[in-house]
Amino acid sequence: MIRNATLKDLEILAALNEDVQNLHHAAVPGIFKPFNKKATLALFRQIIRKRNFKFLLEFLGGEPRGYALIEIKKHKNTAFVRAYSAVYIHHIAVGKKHHNAGVGKSLIEEIKSTAARSKIKRIELDVWDFNGSAKKFFGGRGFHVYNEKMYLEL
Repeated sequence: MIRNATLKDLEILAALNEDVQNLHHAAVPGIFKPFNKKATLALFRQIIRKRNFKFLLEFLGGEPRGYALIEIKKHKNTAFVRAYSAVYIHHIAVGKKHHNAGVGKSLIEEIKSTAARSKIKRIELDVWDFNGSAKKFFGGRGFHVYNEKMYLEL
């Protein structure tokens, strides 16, 4: 079962976020901070109140297994880019003991349904280069690379 998370779910969301945050910190410590429960709860409390954001929380038998944090983005028409809307996936986090159990797949299906209900035809996300398992997961669900960021460390 997947449902929209509420303020009452912040502790669950933070707990599910810990492994993903620490994975990113281990890979890129100059950018990502280690997991901090207090800071995560404060940030999630702000985000959950925003109308264009949603936390989708997946359960099985009453046990939380994963979440997705999505945002409805409306891109404006400019001289260079046409106006369009997209569902942007900020996070997908799955509890360690639920990896390879279809949680991520069910969250993606719910995100697709959310987009369809909003008449949005595009879902976007970023994947860090170090995260090969995420690239494989999203690629296996039909996502394509359309933009790459580069940097020069000075």
